[in-house]
Parts: sequence; structure tokens; C-alpha cells
Amino acid sequence: MQCASEYHTISPRICESLTTNTRVIVSGEPPKEPVVSPKSGALFERSLVEAYIAEHHKDPITSDELSVEDLIPLRATAYQQPRNATLNSVPSLLSALQNEWDATALELFQLRKQLDDTRKELSTALYHHDAAVRVAARAIKERDEARKALQELTTSISGGEPITTTDIQDDSNDIQMGSASIPEEISSAIATANAELLAIHKSQKSKPNVGVDASLSSLEESKISTKAPFKKISTTSITSDNKIYVTSSTGITSVYDPQSQTYTKDESITKNTKITHITKVATTTVIGFSNGEITCGDSLIKAHKSPIVALCAHPSIPYLAVSLDKSGSLALINTDSAEIIFTTTLPGPVVTADIHGDGALVAAAGVDGTISVIDLKTGDIAASFANEGQNSTMTTIRFGSNGYWLFGGYQAGDESYVLVWDLRKGSSSKIPLNYGVDKILLDKSSQICIVLSGGNIEISQFTKASKSWTTKAALDVDVDEDIVDGVVVDDSKPNVLELAVVTLSSSVKALTIS
Repeated sequence: MQCASEYHTISPRICESLTTNTRVIVSGEPPKEPVVSPKSGALFERSLVEAYIAEHHKDPITSDELSVEDLIPLRATAYQQPRNATLNSVPSLLSALQNEWDATALELFQLRKQLDDTRKELSTALYHHDAAVRVAARAIKERDEARKALQELTTSISGGEPITTTDIQDDSNDIQMGSASIPEEISSAIATANAELLAIHKSQKSKPNVGVDASLSSLEESKISTKAPFKKISTTSITSDNKIYVTSSTGITSVYDPQSQTYTKDESITKNTKITHITKVATTTVIGFSNGEITCGDSLIKAHKSPIVALCAHPSIPYLAVSLDKSGSLALINTDSAEIIFTTTLPGPVVTADIHGDGALVAAAGVDGTISVIDLKTGDIAASFANEGQNSTMTTIRFGSNGYWLFGGYQAGDESYVLVWDLRKGSSSKIPLNYGVDKILLDKSSQICIVLSGGNIEISQFTKASKSWTTKAALDVDVDEDIVDGVVVDDSKPNVLELAVVTLSSSVKALTIS
């Protein structure tokens, strides 16, 4: 063999023999541009082995460190071209088949080796996962045991009476303040969740199952078999899973499930007559009180000075909630750490509030009829809607599930009505009412508006053709006390609405309207 400065030059006959009888291990084909690895001595096609080295930086056979510069090129002398490979004879054909078989066997060996390595890695990962699950289960068990022991201790200290939140003494009466601006990581999390929820809601646009010609004037009432737990209730709250939290005037809380039509006492909520609002943030129960305090599970936060009028759980971030008090103070809360992230003060007193389904906006209903829409990404007021020229007060507020409507209930003297604000245009459409407006319920399309007041229900529907709202029915419900809250149980049936309403005496009526 004759060595050149860059190539190893071999005789044409040897080159012909190599290219005819030697197959590249990687491709199994005769090499067009042969190179030899000094690590393994194996013959390769230059383009294939260079691609392998670029990715792995190793010899394909021995896995030793190898660079492109280490490869030894082979070429025939220029004075005679090697003869073309032929498979015309039986010996050459058998030799080619043998080479193919050898290459296949080597490739199969490599695959088996990789499979064995992968199995070992998977086994190790499964062992680690199993160990993590066991540790988590043990931690949860220890936590539950500690809670039980603490409850027994507090009961024994109080002489058999449970210690309520009002019994907890704090040397400091200072209100806990959050940052004057929303931290970047929280703002980013809200923006990301907003984009994800927006995409989901755009793909799930719903149409009303009630036809424009349907009267909805027929009302079928049925009282649930579960006995009403209280004689009088002080507050109700609707959670994201459509359950109604009912707190009695004596401070005891029960939960009504519209699906099972049953009341269940929530033992995790301690008896307290100062409860004003309850919500669920993931698995954490968040409670607002008339003294401005908030509890997140077992932790107490001095968030406000005035009574809590709204607690809004973020629709997808499992540790975020918004609280508002009567004076117009707003707080963004981390319910996991029981910390106030951000605080701000709105222009005036607030009646109630609601959070947008996309999780980036909160609408606060002012006593004077002004609505402030707060952008949770920045903490600023993004928009304000004033009921110009009307001496009215607001009673309730509700974002539409379509993402761009905001429903507000107004009372102006003897006149009651709902204004449907278009967030895109800043304009509103008016729905006049025959009765008052205490609560607003919506179907999944937001084109059916159901207003609860006293013992009455009024239903209006939006007509796309005329772009206006039409009152379809005003119904009297046979109830022992005024209706204070309710939920839409089912709106999937054609021209039928199923509701559940709770009265002041905690009794529940299941209503079918068709």
C-alpha cells in the first residue's frame, strides 16, 4: 500500500476487491467513498460515518472517541479504474449474500444491546417513581394524623367545644399588604393560562338548545327529598363545580349538590357566624368573613378591613384567588402559601364581583352602578362601564361564557333591568324586567339569561337576527321563602332548562322549564 499526504492510495486490483467484496457495516452497501476508522479498523462510507460522528462523536463499532479528522480515506491510483462490481458468478453472489448476512447480524446485535440498555434505564426509573409515590403517601398519612391529633388537642383544651376562627387571637391588628405591582412570575402565569383557556373556549363555542320560537312558559316544580338543614340562611356561594355552599344564620355550612339532589354538612368548615363567602381553589377551601379576614385551609390572612363581598377562584391556576371587600379593596392571594401577592383599591365601594372564564379579568360591581374591569396581568383597571344618566345601584354581575359579554343587574327606584355590556365595543343592550334582579344565571351559550328575584324567574333570549334581547317568560315559583340563589343544572335538552334554586329557608326546588 502506498501512502499519500492526504489519502492512502491502493492498487486498482486491491481497491476493486475491497469495493466488490467489502460491505460497509452501517449501510450494508459497497462504499463509494471509503474511509477507515483507526479505532476499530472498520471500513465505512464517508458520508454515513461523518453523520454518525457529528451526532455521537464516537466510533460506531467500539464507541471510542472519534473525530472526522481521524478517518483514513482510501482511493485507487488514478492510472487505472477498478472494474465494476458484478454478481454474475455464483461465488461472487454467495460472497455478497454472506456480507449482507454479516452486516444484518451486526446490526441486530446493536439493536439488542440498545434494547437491553433501555430496559435497564426503564426499570431504574420505575423504581424511583414507586419510591416517590410511597414517600408522598406516607407524608399524606402523617399530615392527616397530625391534623387529627391537633383537632383532639384543641377540643380538649376548649372543654369539648371546637375552637372557631373567632377564638384565634392575634397581637397585631395590621392588615397584611401585598406588592403594589403584580410580580413578573405571577403575571406571566396568568398570561399563559389566559392564552390556553382562550384557545379551549374558542374550540368549544356553544349554541343555545332553546329555539327562538320556544315559549319556555311551562314550569314543573319538584321539591327535593332531602330535608332543609336550616331555618334561615345568611349567605350562599356557588363554586366552579356548580355546588351551592349554604351558611346558616348560626354559622353552620352545608353543601347542596344539584346532581345528587342532597345536602351534606361540610365538616372542614368551622362554625362561624361571620362567614360571607366561600370558594374552592383546587382542593383548598377559601372562606371570607365580615371582619375582612380570609382563611385558606388552616391559615388565616388579615386581607381587608371591611366585609368580604366576593371571592373568585382562578379557573385554571390552582393556587390563585381574588378577594374584594365592601370598601373596594382588591387582593390577589396565593392560597397555597396563604400570602397576599398584590393589593389595590378601586374607585368606590363594591357590591360583588366575578372573574372572566379566561382568567385574566375581574369585574367589580360598584354601588353607584359603575363596573370596573381589572386586568390581573398588570393590576390596572382595563375598562370602566358607567350607567350614565341613571341613578341606579348594582345588585349582581356575571361574565358570559362566550368571553365578550358582561351581565349586570341594576335597580333604579321601582325599575329593574339587566345591561349586557359588550367588552369589545363598550356598548350595552338593555333587558327590562318585571320583577327585581337578585341573581343572574346563564346557559352555556350565554344567549339565555335567567334572572332570579323573590319568588319569580324571568327568562330572556338573544336573537342574532335582530341582535336584541326578548323576554320569553316571567314565572312565579311556589316557594316558602324568597329565592336567594340557584344554578343551571342541565341545558342540553332541546327547548328545556333544568334549574335548582335555594330559598332563604335553605329549601331547594328542582325546576324544569319548557
